[in-house]
Amino acid sequence: MNRLFLVLFVLLFVSCNREIDELPAVVNDDFKIEVTELTTATIKATITPKDKDMIYVAQVEAINDIDLDWRINSVYNESEHALFNIGVMGYVNYAINNDIDILEFITEYNVGGKGEIILDRQILEPGHKHGIVVIGIETYTDERGRLDVRTVTPVYYEIVETNIALNKDISFETTVDVDPVIGSDILLDVKPQGWDGVYFCKLYEHYEGYDTYEYKDIFDATPDEMFMHYKEEWYRTFIDYARLADTEGFYAMMDTYSFSGELSDHRFRLKANKGYCLVIYALEVVDGLLQVVSYPNYIHFTTSAHQNSDITFDVEIGEVNSRRVVYGVTPSSDMEGYCSVVMPVAEYNDWDEELLKQRIADQCVKNDDVRFGNVNYEDYTLIPDTDYYVVCLGCHGEVATSEMTTIPFRTEPEREADCKIINVEVCAPFHAETLYNYDPVKYADRMGDWQYDVEDFYATGVDMILEGEPRMIYSRFFADEEVDGKSCEDIIAMLRKYKSYEARYYFIKYDMSYHFYAMVMDEDGDIDLYISPGTYCFGRGDILTSKEDIERLAEIFDKARAIQNQNKSAVIAPDTPEAEVKAMCVNAM
Repeated sequence: MNRLFLVLFVLLFVSCNREIDELPAVVNDDFKIEVTELTTATIKATITPKDKDMIYVAQVEAINDIDLDWRINSVYNESEHALFNIGVMGYVNYAINNDIDILEFITEYNVGGKGEIILDRQILEPGHKHGIVVIGIETYTDERGRLDVRTVTPVYYEIVETNIALNKDISFETTVDVDPVIGSDILLDVKPQGWDGVYFCKLYEHYEGYDTYEYKDIFDATPDEMFMHYKEEWYRTFIDYARLADTEGFYAMMDTYSFSGELSDHRFRLKANKGYCLVIYALEVVDGLLQVVSYPNYIHFTTSAHQNSDITFDVEIGEVNSRRVVYGVTPSSDMEGYCSVVMPVAEYNDWDEELLKQRIADQCVKNDDVRFGNVNYEDYTLIPDTDYYVVCLGCHGEVATSEMTTIPFRTEPEREADCKIINVEVCAPFHAETLYNYDPVKYADRMGDWQYDVEDFYATGVDMILEGEPRMIYSRFFADEEVDGKSCEDIIAMLRKYKSYEARYYFIKYDMSYHFYAMVMDEDGDIDLYISPGTYCFGRGDILTSKEDIERLAEIFDKARAIQNQNKSAVIAPDTPEAEVKAMCVNAM
């Protein structure tokens, strides 16, 4: 029973200026709420019901000032409506569907109970309004003989606002110099004043045609308004990583943009001839949350163009297979960026040289493939028995800066792959919301699937049986009209855009003819291609509804999700900063 995913995220919005003491008073007295702890990121409240035997649910939800009136006058005025909106029905439905005692379950997860309880919430947004919401409930048997819950009291609530951790004595003496040779690079000097901790540097582009940067009022805003803006932005950034439990990505961002102590001639590689705003603010763990604790310091500047470069490249071709090449590139300068791509000789010859240079530069920038220093490359997207060039050229500030260097090679003839697709099971068609209706707690993340039904899509599960250990798996349903007239090599190129797993969950259009395509690739880049022998075309009248079919769909979905989670999870040692952040992420969920 995976209960971790029961958590429902609250809405996160910036706090505005409405005073809490202006809010209307709550008139019912079914519950007493006593706030015993209110910090920058935590709320702890004691809930005492008048009826000690009544079961009730309780939650803390973030409230945007824009929605405050609607929340109070609409949501909280209708208890049944509020019961769903405060994010506790998932817990209740899970308990019902799994024959778990509702009282025990909501008590265990601190979303309600009986008698006096202590409601404890952490990793909340600083300086933000939150509603402490309590509703009495009871169980009953509906007309279908199914256990359900209904409200027995009006909504009782209290609006509170978390504090902020602003240190007005912190400032940053900042200097930005544009590199006189590599004009798209800047050299940054920072001297913190009154601060020896971590600070964060973020760069915002100036948008063409506008007189503003990311924050539209950046020139007119007060220091307090700037603080609230970047406080919120940082919180959203942290929560986005927390939602994905992406500790690795979070630390990669911090390694790139966070510093401590004085900074001298730190290089940032940016776009050529582009306006920027550099924003710096202090970060500190306060009340268990890494948050902004200073006014932001900001400075505006414009980069210049990169001079034409005389960079050269030493290219060493290594292993060449039928669909794969391994090669290394050594540039003459480690300070300048460059691009390296592999393209067929015939395609290269069809291009104008200057247009091709910028096309390659644009492609590398888009794919974040601009490199510095010695790099070893591997390309496994090639066609057998074909002449190719390794093409290298300078690229800095998102523009081509040198002439192209070309190194020829030829791929080997087609070879049989060391891995195979033995069998494919297609489990379809199902109503888009089948999984959510089957178990609304376990599959709470599928609640929005009704939108697929509106757009005439049905749900499909696919389970593949493989032989060997593939390096990569690709799969996709292609409508027959998409592949009409396509060769096998065309289909292989199309499939490479859709990395997959042994099990997948798809949404497919009603009343359209599809074939299922899959491909496995071994370590040498050789592939085994599968094309379904039959066509898949279903209407709404074909929907599968039996328990056995739904259980099989759930098995395939669970298998797919388990594989995805396993592949993206990082191994984090206990008692490390990474483990600490991961625990913080779990609390934030």
